[in-house]
Amino acid sequence: MKRQKQIPESYWIPLLTVAFTILYLVFPTNNSSVDAYYYAASVKYCDELFHPHHLLYNATFRLFFNLPFFNNEEINILQGMKMANSIIGGICLYLFSLLLKRTGRSIKEIFRIILLTGSSFAVMRYSSENEVYLFPLAFSLSASIIYQGYLNNRSLPSLLISGLLASFAVLYHQIGVFWWLGLFVGLIIFRHPWKSKLVFVTTVVPVILVYGIVAFKLSEFEKNFTGVFQFALRDYLSPGFDKTPGWENFFFTPVNFIRSFVQIHGYIFRMIGENILWIIPGLVSMLLIGAVFIRNRFLIRKIEIMNLPFFITHLIILVFYFVFAFIAEGNAEFMVMIPFLGYLLLFSKIKIRNISMVLFAIALLVWNVSYGLIPRNSFNFTDYIMLESWIKKTPDATFVIKSDQQVISRLYYQSGIEVYPQIIKSPSSLIQQGMSVTGLYSKLDTLIARENQIYTDCVKYPGILSRRGVIDTGEDDYFFTEYEYEPVDSVETLFGTFFLQRIDSR
Repeated sequence: MKRQKQIPESYWIPLLTVAFTILYLVFPTNNSSVDAYYYAASVKYCDELFHPHHLLYNATFRLFFNLPFFNNEEINILQGMKMANSIIGGICLYLFSLLLKRTGRSIKEIFRIILLTGSSFAVMRYSSENEVYLFPLAFSLSASIIYQGYLNNRSLPSLLISGLLASFAVLYHQIGVFWWLGLFVGLIIFRHPWKSKLVFVTTVVPVILVYGIVAFKLSEFEKNFTGVFQFALRDYLSPGFDKTPGWENFFFTPVNFIRSFVQIHGYIFRMIGENILWIIPGLVSMLLIGAVFIRNRFLIRKIEIMNLPFFITHLIILVFYFVFAFIAEGNAEFMVMIPFLGYLLLFSKIKIRNISMVLFAIALLVWNVSYGLIPRNSFNFTDYIMLESWIKKTPDATFVIKSDQQVISRLYYQSGIEVYPQIIKSPSSLIQQGMSVTGLYSKLDTLIARENQIYTDCVKYPGILSRRGVIDTGEDDYFFTEYEYEPVDSVETLFGTFFLQRIDSR
């Protein structure tokens, strides 16, 4: 009997990363964020291709879609950008495997860590969406790979390349600055020669040059260093920027840290409530986790697999990102690198039984695909399609919308029109921004007196355990008790039933 050929170990990691890439490609989200639509619209209509927050992201895609094969009006820009992020997600996993290999791990151990990382919800989420965070992560991981080589051979060219890669990450999203800064702090703490520090500092020059070139092309900024500085930090210097810590910071930071690894959302309960079979993936995941702890299968022991400077440097990077995410009210977007850095550091200090790691990874995979990728791909979460239909067929009407920016972004992508004065923020949104609703009362009263049509989706808005549900002030229902209203349309979604109400009079 012929013995079956086994797949060589050298193929394991590439095949695993390809498998994850295919998984992300098969399940792109169909509930894209406001930013995803805005980026796609910017690329589609060549508008704001150089946003300071993510300077080269839109421009890169515009260049890509200018290529002969892709320069086609039938191309779906949004879907194309999602596909690119799926591929970059797979590349990030492969780069992470190279980084793990540099720290002396075996292929089997790397395989298990990549299985865990690729199954983490943050990686799945942003590998199936048009967001900007995986591009800088790919450059940052590449920078760390070369940085590890520098620590071994003290080669200044290696350090230069590492710094340049970390700087390119900043050009794709400013959050990359924390990775660059962490690598630089590592050079300082461990007293590397002044030449090394100087070489690394020079790698920030391309960032300054690119920002300078773009800023000089914009008429609204001065043609000097001050203008470049104002352009680069435009979002942070705006009057509405206020990051004074509140209860949201302390609540959402730990929640979204957990969600970096496993999806937690109120819609999971609705899925199970509507079809009890959806409980099966959850039970399978829990059984796998339970099996880990039977007969001491977990077995943790301490190890030392990474040199101290490399470990401390990346611990500093992790702390930088975590603190920044905290300042940004626990923004999940700023935690996409947490699984990579977390697993890199965790499995440098402890050893978990092999079977336990595999069971954990499979449990994560089953849970996050079933309750993360599939719902985001296959279910409708919101009432946006209904709202868009009504806005298009009643262009003279006024709409008070809960998620006004999301709807405007979607309409912008569809039509190329960016401004919709007939769409007004909801009372709860105004209150969250520290504004008064008195002006909204006056505006609606004036419109009613003129016999203008007014619609809103804010009344009887579905309550679900989500970020919006937690921070919602509940002001909308109270606000509209001052008016008479009647439902004119509704839509059933995974989040619940949304109603479109026509506002008549006080």
